[in-house]
Amino acid sequence: MNNMSNSVKSVFDLEKLTYCGEGNRTIVVSNTSSGWILRIRKSDETATSSHDGSSSSNCLSTLAQFSVAPYILRYFGSRFTRKMHLLQASPTFLRRLEEKIAPHRPDYRLIKGVDLTEPCMIAAPDAAQIPAFLSRFTYGPTISVEIKPKFGAFPLWPAAGSVNLLKTSASLFCLRQLHSRKLSRWRQCSMYCPCDMFSGNRGRMRRSLHALLNTPQNNIRIHLDSEVIFSHEQDRLDSGLERFFFPTDGLPDTVNGGHNPIASEQPLSELVDGHKQNCKMHACQFVNHRDRLVGGLLVDALLYEFDSVKDSAAPISLHSSGDRAPFSMDCKLHKEVPLNGHLDEAEENRNGTSTHPKTDLDRRHHEVDPLSPLPPVGSVLGRILAVQLLSRDDICFIVSHFERVYKYLTSEGLTWDAYMQPSSKCVVPPTDLAESFDIVERYLIALVARDCSIMITFQRAAPNCPSWVPTVGGGACSCLPLMVMNPVIIDLDPKPLTSIHGRFADEQSIAIQALEHCPHLLYSYL
Repeated sequence: MNNMSNSVKSVFDLEKLTYCGEGNRTIVVSNTSSGWILRIRKSDETATSSHDGSSSSNCLSTLAQFSVAPYILRYFGSRFTRKMHLLQASPTFLRRLEEKIAPHRPDYRLIKGVDLTEPCMIAAPDAAQIPAFLSRFTYGPTISVEIKPKFGAFPLWPAAGSVNLLKTSASLFCLRQLHSRKLSRWRQCSMYCPCDMFSGNRGRMRRSLHALLNTPQNNIRIHLDSEVIFSHEQDRLDSGLERFFFPTDGLPDTVNGGHNPIASEQPLSELVDGHKQNCKMHACQFVNHRDRLVGGLLVDALLYEFDSVKDSAAPISLHSSGDRAPFSMDCKLHKEVPLNGHLDEAEENRNGTSTHPKTDLDRRHHEVDPLSPLPPVGSVLGRILAVQLLSRDDICFIVSHFERVYKYLTSEGLTWDAYMQPSSKCVVPPTDLAESFDIVERYLIALVARDCSIMITFQRAAPNCPSWVPTVGGGACSCLPLMVMNPVIIDLDPKPLTSIHGRFADEQSIAIQALEHCPHLLYSYL
């Protein structure tokens, strides 16, 4: 265990812990005053069985140690990740915490409770707050946008059969929207396309972000001063953005040693009204606050290029070279969706009923143009996409290597998680299995990137903000002041080796059902 500072240990103050959210395996709570969050293991069974001592969940300890180790983090770079710590909690603390957060958890999540048999939990700095080394150059309200971008491309491989061929025509996320489990879970299919997000094309990126705001599902959450104002469960975004872009209170008279952030002696309320009038007078490019957030802040933040040379040992190429398989961002389920954020034609394209004529370019199955604008290598999107593409093989190809690796580990009395620990790296697999181990390792690391989240936090830049501080916004219109921003990659959970077999069955089921809904996706191959 790492030595913990008093500020980190303060996260055990139950009175100050609040529910943030959860995934399939962990619950996240935060202590806003200390600036730390906790990730706590969920039981693998129902909430009832987790309290009677009969929970049979796998111990998180190995996975937790794997999570905080530099092995996974080094792929994403120190600039985009947080230092994490392991803490131990008593069953009594966990039980009291579960009782406190239960009223705030979604009903459909209550089937799983806190795993009282797992003492380890992960503590990390709260990514919804500007870090201390940047906060001295900021003032005013803070907004943070949490996005789960998904896999932003799909491999092109010599697929055989209509089911496998379909997987080379569209993003897996988009195909999954047509699966019975998604259709029963959500009232409306998501119009978001990960290929748009990772394309590096500003128009496509804006389209993807507006789609997330229109159909959020569980792929976007927005916090204002650490309070959730937008998710699939609530929408207070417009009023929250009004308070963020045009705050009427809470701004200090002076910041940073006497520098006044408001270069005017007008009352703040008059200044805000002046900003709004200025927008009208100068024909502001933004339609509304949501467009201001997307086009004025988020796109620039996602493409902001940090110094990747100092941040990573060796940047990973996004383009195919040598024997690396090509990939595509030409998702046929979203080819005809307009770039202006209006998604009314999207359903026509899903059903194959669009009346828009298709050109030769539409019909041709093509891979990404090497000269097309992919995200910069030093950007948060570029880093994630590079790790996602560590493996460009379809799950059909991975399964046979998984079976060989699993058989060997079982015969040696090892687990994959234990094998990946630095202390176990002295275990060298037989030469004839080296390739299989490498393929499986790359695939599991790629899965981490395909299921991670991005948290981007914005706060106004003070007048004395130095040039090295990452900023976006500013410009001619005063409705968009210069903002300090901080992107962090979160949810870097290691994937179990045995998940590969389940993913194979899952992806085949997704493709089969998508083919039933969208047979027109194969027309270009005929």
